Amino acid sequence: MTQPGADPARWAAVLWDLDGTLADSEPLHAIALAAPFEAEGLAPPADLHAQAFGRSAQEIHAFCRSSGGLRMDYDEWIALRWRCYLSRAAGLQPREGALAAFTALQHQGCRQAVVSNSDRVIVDANLAAIGLAGRFDAVLSREDFSRPKPHPDPYLTAVARLGLDPSAVAVVEDSFAGASAGVAA
Repeated sequence: MTQPGADPARWAAVLWDLDGTLADSEPLHAIALAAPFEAEGLAPPADLHAQAFGRSAQEIHAFCRSSGGLRMDYDEWIALRWRCYLSRAAGLQPREGALAAFTALQHQGCRQAVVSNSDRVIVDANLAAIGLAGRFDAVLSREDFSRPKPHPDPYLTAVARLGLDPSAVAVVEDSFAGASAGVAA
């Protein structure tokens, strides 16, 4: 993947993370993460959002059960999180500068893709809320790869779908796990 400071005119594609990078969705994720605890009458761990940042849903659920005392199983937990998140997602805003950067790259003829550890339902809701639904060459969610970021699989899958060489691709991320995945790819 392209190193920081490289000439953007040489990028064949830019692969974007979504949550916290294109969409200002981290506050809403924090609300949705707390909802299962509230449903069980528990206080969420103080560091819940920090522990969840950049991790897979399975890892977050395991943390909630081991460190927070949550009792609900994974399917009930994820369904409750989705309901909470989706009921508020229409109000999401893009991150400052994200739409301008997307548009500038689009005008340069640069292909663009979303690569997210979030579930497809969340990815689709976020893209619709910020006005970018249907505007990417590829959109990958956690259902599209077996190992989430920080593994390189998500970015390698995106590069393969676009039919590109990884050295011609830039990755835009906001988490250590995501940046690690991009560098490894």
